[in-house]
Amino acid sequence: MSRNRKRKEKTPGFLGEIMNKFPVVAGMILSGLFLGYIFFTENGLPLYLQTLAHAKQLEYRLLEMKNDTRLLEKEISRVQSDPLKLEELARNRLGMVRKGETVYQFLEPRLEDSPATP
Repeated sequence: MSRNRKRKEKTPGFLGEIMNKFPVVAGMILSGLFLGYIFFTENGLPLYLQTLAHAKQLEYRLLEMKNDTRLLEKEISRVQSDPLKLEELARNRLGMVRKGETVYQFLEPRLEDSPATP
């Protein structure tokens, strides 16, 4: 076989030069359009950055919730094992009293009950 057959024939002139470089130019144009779509549309890079920020926010909230859960578990354990804590909760939250105790309640005077000033 001769070398001339393996070689691709080139079209002479300016049009031939453009036609020979067409695949490279077309590839560059398509790559540019694709990269432009990725970076500059609302579904591209901005959406990715927004999703990343939201994920970080959710991770922070998860850590807060784990911390709250740990504190509540300690509180539950203390209520179950410490009779003084249980009594404190019964008195403060439920208004319970021991047998024989006297409860005094102080009420704030209402504006209607106050004496009228002349």
